[in-house]
Amino acid sequence: MKWVNVFRRPLPSMRASEEGPSQRRLHYRLPIMLPFVWRLIPGEGVGNASDYSWSQAVTHDLSAGGLSFLAADRSIGERLQLRLPLPDGEVSVTGEIIRLQPLGDAPRPTGEQMVGIRFIDLSPRAEQQIVRYIFQVESSRRRLQEGTD
Repeated sequence: MKWVNVFRRPLPSMRASEEGPSQRRLHYRLPIMLPFVWRLIPGEGVGNASDYSWSQAVTHDLSAGGLSFLAADRSIGERLQLRLPLPDGEVSVTGEIIRLQPLGDAPRPTGEQMVGIRFIDLSPRAEQQIVRYIFQVESSRRRLQEGTD
């Protein structure tokens, strides 16, 4: 019989519904800083030419359902093209802004907010790439943590 430490987060393969009532997400969310590029989809929203050029960002977290990152001057409902460089290859996906969250009590002078993105056209192959990546990162973190315990 294999013992599992119940005080650690569940492995990424678990669905949030299996974790209990405190987690409402469909997919495991991995806190990670992963550089990626994004842009507003041309023809979407009211933007100027610079909104349609590629911008660099870093994820705050990542799941098979979406991600979050810092950005300024965005609106809920905007659709973005995202390119995520993963070990198995680049994932290109469309995402929709579903949440904007201020950082802390005072607004940032740059106007940055935490932007929550929901993937809306993720192919099964791309979803598997993300799930595999999350599992690899989480497994590596656990091995390192177990080595220091």
